[in-house]
Amino acid sequence: MGYVAQAEGAAPVASASEILVTDALLLDAALLEAHAQGNTAELVRLYTLAAENALATGDERAADFYLTHAFIFALEKGGPEAGVLNIRLAERGRMKLLDF
Repeated sequence: MGYVAQAEGAAPVASASEILVTDALLLDAALLEAHAQGNTAELVRLYTLAAENALATGDERAADFYLTHAFIFALEKGGPEAGVLNIRLAERGRMKLLDF
């Protein structure tokens, strides 16, 4: 288990990769809860956040997966995020640019 430098006598501080794993687990739980509640606005927000996290770790395929889910839920709720997500997916070569 890796740790970053710490002051003498201080509690260990988790490394960045360990923090990302914890955040991913919390994000997964939040996604499951939003699905259970049928909260489309929260699903758009959380899937977009998951895509950002995936990009931060270099996981392009996961980012595309999450962006696609965010886009579908944005379309479902008729939210303005759909246009922005469409642009992002088109720029990544994952779909055609649509007119909204």
